[in-house]
Amino acid sequence: MGNRQSNVYCGNNRAATGGRPIGTRSRCLRVGIGKGMSLPCTSSYNETYQPIDTRRFYCGNQLILPNNYTDMGSPALCLKKGIGIGKVMKARNGCEQKKISYILIFFILSISIFLVLFYTKPKFVTKENSNNEKVLDGEKLAIYTSLFIFILAFTIWLIFIKFR
Repeated sequence: MGNRQSNVYCGNNRAATGGRPIGTRSRCLRVGIGKGMSLPCTSSYNETYQPIDTRRFYCGNQLILPNNYTDMGSPALCLKKGIGIGKVMKARNGCEQKKISYILIFFILSISIFLVLFYTKPKFVTKENSNNEKVLDGEKLAIYTSLFIFILAFTIWLIFIKFR
């Protein structure tokens, strides 16, 4: 996963291949699906689709045009078609799903941080009372819990920005 570049060229400029072989229709379709899945989610891709251009381009491996298709796709057209398919797949999985999971993770970890500090009573959140017993210092507990939760929130925010 990640931003790994395709090892085939799926554009329409033979002079710009960069030494990469020109991809087949089906390979460029698969590259496009991967690119579409990695683009930001667009909820409008989950709505009804009525094409203006009704031509159907074939992006498979057969040499003869199958029925129900109007033209053979070029690598560039199949890449474009694949990007659209990838964006539809991502929209059907739900655009808000990731945000909810990050919020859920944040709350679970925040509660865990508080419970760990509360029950383990580390030195930095306790004080000694008049009987020389270690007791929780509510102020220190609040400060350290807030600090840890702030660091957690910042880390989750960075992860969310990186992987959205």
